[in-house]
Amino acid sequence: MKYLFSALLCALLLIGCSENKKEVLTVKETTVKPFTPPVSYESASIKADEILAQLSIEEKIELIGGHNWFFVKGFDKFNIPQLYLSDATQGVHIRRDLSGQLEKSTAFPSPILLASTWNPELTQQFANAIGEQCRAGDIAVLLGPGMNIYRVSKNGRNFEYFGEDPYLTSRLVENYVVGMQNTGTIATLKHFLANNHEFHRRMTNVIIDERTIHEIYTPAFKAGIDAGAMAVMASYNKVNGEWAGQSKYVITDLLKGELGFKGLVMTDWWSVWDPVKTITSGMDLEMPGEPNEGFAVFGDVYVRSNAKRLLDEGKIEEADINRMAKNVISMSLAMGLDKRPVKDESYLENFSEHEKVALNTAKEGIVLLKNKNILPVSKDRKVLLTGDFVEELARGGGSAEVEGYNNVSMVDAFKNEFGKARTGLSHIAPSIKIAPFNALPRFSIQSSIFIPVLDKETKNNNYLANKSFIWQNRFFYDYTFKGNKFQLFSEFGTRLFFGEKNKNADGTFNDKGGYANNSIELAPGIFLSYFPSSKFTVLSFVQHAQLVDLGNNFAQNYTAVGAGSKYQLTKVLNLEVLYSKFVRGTDSGLGQSFNLGLRAIF
Repeated sequence: MKYLFSALLCALLLIGCSENKKEVLTVKETTVKPFTPPVSYESASIKADEILAQLSIEEKIELIGGHNWFFVKGFDKFNIPQLYLSDATQGVHIRRDLSGQLEKSTAFPSPILLASTWNPELTQQFANAIGEQCRAGDIAVLLGPGMNIYRVSKNGRNFEYFGEDPYLTSRLVENYVVGMQNTGTIATLKHFLANNHEFHRRMTNVIIDERTIHEIYTPAFKAGIDAGAMAVMASYNKVNGEWAGQSKYVITDLLKGELGFKGLVMTDWWSVWDPVKTITSGMDLEMPGEPNEGFAVFGDVYVRSNAKRLLDEGKIEEADINRMAKNVISMSLAMGLDKRPVKDESYLENFSEHEKVALNTAKEGIVLLKNKNILPVSKDRKVLLTGDFVEELARGGGSAEVEGYNNVSMVDAFKNEFGKARTGLSHIAPSIKIAPFNALPRFSIQSSIFIPVLDKETKNNNYLANKSFIWQNRFFYDYTFKGNKFQLFSEFGTRLFFGEKNKNADGTFNDKGGYANNSIELAPGIFLSYFPSSKFTVLSFVQHAQLVDLGNNFAQNYTAVGAGSKYQLTKVLNLEVLYSKFVRGTDSGLGQSFNLGLRAIF
């Protein structure tokens, strides 16, 4: 009997452990085989030295600054091609003002949605598909992945990044790099370093300590470097008093020294102001290398136009120019671009497969935050849709915008899901703002399901705060609907608040936007044709009232959140996570702690 009792006890313990394991979400551990360039850096370096020896100083200088905004000069006599650099992480941004562009490119989901899949293998497929479209479009260098840590909720470019956790971001970035570069397209890790918001981005001085740099802001870059990334882009902001793109500490000491980066370092567009510092910092390539009308007020601050004069004046050495030019040449040689063309139109045949990758990512990345006995929605019920993104496509703006093709609006997707003959779908147009709220209740009487889709503020203020929370919160406080309320979000730059403010909602989706055909998957998702079972990538919430007006103090003196804040998802995230005393730091303008008591239920 004693032995039987012991056996039963062990069995119960094993069952208990097994059940506990079911309540743990993990990032699947995978071993990533780093990208190996077709030509070793050592061989490329030797050949680059041979080419440099045959170039005049003027020819070398032509290499160290961009041309025509998005190009790097080549030399036909050495089979070094001109390089076209294009955005971005979620697909090819087509520049209609340039010749030779792709007729179309797939609009993949935003990286922050991709991150919600917690799927490294899918991330590699995602990047591989984009890399093939780059090859079809004669793009040698993709200006991505963007991988800044999500630390400021008002950052309008958060949709371009992978969330707030360094570990998760690292695992995805390393796979993105390998997937991209296996196609022969060079990946660019950006923006180095601590570029966590866009408001007055050229004025911000990020004050940051060594521990914070190494524990939060560099792990993902280190992962990308170890995976074989061949290019890095510096950021606009200052880091501890010096602009990142002309900081010897940031580029030579940290990036090339401590992190061991061997490839090409470029500036962001019009982000450096002192050509001497830029040249001597360890920077290799200034982009775009020439003035823009909007920046004429700053004078001639460009590397290419000043390098010869600075050399003659003894302010720089020829060795500095040689280093820069050599790294530009070496990158092309290492990728074998002197042996093959960049453009390969055979990849156009793979677009249908790329669409499948995009669609699978959209499915796998959507997060169901709340379901109060409302899903799956019966197709017998009536639905009221409202908001700007019912008919207009929701996508991020700026350089990351991807138009896509064969796009389907939200209202069309719902009609297709219901069936075209049904009359159960109501639709309000024009879009709902604060003023027309009093018109909503009369529609709700006819609707058993109400679905607002985020308003246009989210898209138009790409670099500032989104104000959509104003109408969301006022709506849920001020109006009561006879039917169930189901809230659908399409998130871009900022966190949306899924707490007390929307307690009246019976269901909440977060699709994080960016994918031109997300509506194809969101509509079926509401009827649970598949289950939206992704994981969240942003768990640190603050009250928006404390972020309303950061002003010049924020822009001039931003203190990066340090390692003392308890926010990381880490390797393993329990289904129920309780956060307390999240130290927000002065990125909120207040520098105080908040007792959040946030329970993240997935």
